[in-house]
Amino acid sequence: MNNWMNGSARMITNPGFTPVPKVYLRTTEISVPTDKYVFVHEDPNSIDDGYFAIDMSVPNGWGSDNSPAAIHNGTTAFGWADGRAELHKWQKTKLSIGAQIPNVQRLDNSLSGVGTDIDWLKSHTTE
Repeated sequence: MNNWMNGSARMITNPGFTPVPKVYLRTTEISVPTDKYVFVHEDPNSIDDGYFAIDMSVPNGWGSDNSPAAIHNGTTAFGWADGRAELHKWQKTKLSIGAQIPNVQRLDNSLSGVGTDIDWLKSHTTE
């Protein structure tokens, strides 16, 4: 579950980061429900709790121990705030090598910046 969707502790490593990302307490607070995901298929190698944590305070990079799986032919399943589910095709994926569960296709989070997969994921995480 998207860690910005239920109102408890959030992952922010840069305390001076502005604007402060929005924590949604109710579905009515999501201004565009078609644009924000609630559920994501997480890489089995990064599952550690019930949250899919994205650190929004790392502006041009990946600040998370969690990674979306890309095992559906390079796509990840998302459940959106408006109730629909869909697959998102990633631009760049890689295999989990040396992980507990090897050879799982996952998002390549080494590429960041405008127009990258990380940029897309963050833009659909919170406001």
